Amino acid sequence: YQMVYRRAPFAHLAPMQRAMALADPALEVDLPAGHGLESYSTATAARLVDVLRRCLRREPHERAALPELLAHEFLQRGSQEVSRRAMDRAVEAIV
Repeated sequence: YQMVYRRAPFAHLAPMQRAMALADPALEVDLPAGHGLESYSTATAARLVDVLRRCLRREPHERAALPELLAHEFLQRGSQEVSRRAMDRAVEAIV
């Protein structure tokens, strides 16, 4: 999430609000349109959002397992190549 949106999911909230939000079982993580793959196709962006949704499910037993994620179309080699330079810039933006 942070590499895609360049912020933590609840970074806009004050610490106490964040704690309350995380304890709320009805809360869903917002996945807005403005993300790091805006310049890519809508299909690629949709696959990315699908990976994030699968990873950010509240209930651990509902989250995607590692083999499922590795088999996901978004993470398959050839579905989207990312240059080393682009990855380095993304990591630098986070750090």
